[in-house]
Amino acid sequence: MEKQLWLRCVASKGQFSSELAILGQDYRGEEFSLFVERDFVEPEGDPDLGDVSARMRVKALDRAGDLVLVRLPGETFSNGYTVTVKQDQLTESLDREPA
Repeated sequence: MEKQLWLRCVASKGQFSSELAILGQDYRGEEFSLFVERDFVEPEGDPDLGDVSARMRVKALDRAGDLVLVRLPGETFSNGYTVTVKQDQLTESLDREPA
């Protein structure tokens, strides 16, 4: 069963106003990038002004030890829609006060 999680990443302005450019790391520390709709990302600042820390909504597909295969909300430029990350790169909530 897929579980909703948030993956740490870096967000910046996308090609279109409705999207953001995302830079993340897989479990080996290798970078991947993609464009995703803003609705899938919670930035910790204004990504239109430059790179900001963010969390992107992903779904866990499989686990093996501390590794998690996640489905991304968009296709990466080199890895498709899935990437394997370390468990400690993920959170189940945004750890913020309700509005």
